[in-house]
Amino acid sequence: MTIEKIKILQVAHNSEWALARFFSSLKKDSVAKRFELVGVCGVEKTVEDAVESLERGIYTRIEMMDSSGKNFRPGNRKEEIKSALELIRKLSSGKIKYYHVNGAESIQEAYDKSEAKAVVIHSKNTTHLKYIEKAVENKLHVLCEKPLVPVLDEEGKPEKRYLGKLEKVIDRAEKKLVSLMDAEHYSYKEASVSFYENLEDILEGKKIKKVRGEILEKDDPDFWRTKEILSQQNRTGILGDTMCHLLAFVSNLDGTAVAKSREYDNYSNGMKYDIDTNDKVTYSIRGERFVRGAEAIFEVGKFIHKRKKPLKEESKKMVFTLEDDSEVILDFKNGAVEKRKRGRKIGDYVSEHDVDINEYVQILGHFYKSIINQKQSRTSMRRSLRTLSAIASSYELPKKYNKVGGLYKK
Repeated sequence: MTIEKIKILQVAHNSEWALARFFSSLKKDSVAKRFELVGVCGVEKTVEDAVESLERGIYTRIEMMDSSGKNFRPGNRKEEIKSALELIRKLSSGKIKYYHVNGAESIQEAYDKSEAKAVVIHSKNTTHLKYIEKAVENKLHVLCEKPLVPVLDEEGKPEKRYLGKLEKVIDRAEKKLVSLMDAEHYSYKEASVSFYENLEDILEGKKIKKVRGEILEKDDPDFWRTKEILSQQNRTGILGDTMCHLLAFVSNLDGTAVAKSREYDNYSNGMKYDIDTNDKVTYSIRGERFVRGAEAIFEVGKFIHKRKKPLKEESKKMVFTLEDDSEVILDFKNGAVEKRKRGRKIGDYVSEHDVDINEYVQILGHFYKSIINQKQSRTSMRRSLRTLSAIASSYELPKKYNKVGGLYKK
């Protein structure tokens, strides 16, 4: 059977996550037979400028890998260098085209000349909505990095106006049979794939009464990229950057989460952060798969080794408690899914398919099926809109439901 190959255009080729995950996934057989990268878009004015920028980025990453004690993600840095070298080769040989883009209007030329059928967006959070909107106008399918839109203004205060605009774009896309998908990658990790594939066997007809989850990471507080992402200028705190991964599980199960209480802090030792870098939020949950009065307690945090009580190990997991008090545990670090009751293991769950360590392989697989079959993907933008609304509700809590500060060392 011949597989229809879809031409794709990528926006913001210098993005850290694009270089670390997206471009390398295109070399996988399962992806390469479905997608063809025909062009990339960037702010550099010429292809020569784009190549020079990629070269500078390679040297910067080599220096980062050589700096003792400062490199928290060496695997990412290596993949970024490999991807940058590959891009330089393809751009220099003309195998893929380069398009200068500086705003939603200027991307029209790229959409016209590339003959792409889909676009993958890795640009700054504040630019996502305009690029998505322009793509829908051109009947292009869209895969976009999280968060799809910011829910904060430039002073770090709640701002929901983009949620309504995003919903209208999603409505228009559905009428045009255009697929819109969030590239939220935790939903495509090995443990997640095993969980969703075995969901009915795991639940055994029972509903969920409680969810606990945490993504607690070390990271370097002095790394410019982390500072750039978690900032009022980018209008993104730790909730939009990381809590979205945990809340996605509620949205993917067609649940709705609303914040009840919140504890948060901003790291301010050395390089000061002007927005939250640790958040613990309790949510009430509604949905057919959840019991009445169900709740979730999620914590996400950076720089855990800089706390007053430092944590030595990172923790990335989810725990679902069912009606019969059995617990379903997803360990994202080792890819395991197990079920326990009264402390005793009663089940292990694995995927029937090979799951790539690069989540973008699974993401692009779902994106392809969504386009070809015109079906909602696991992380459709419609579902992601629920996640963003839950994040917005966290920032909107009255002061009496907020506890601030006291987590990090001074």
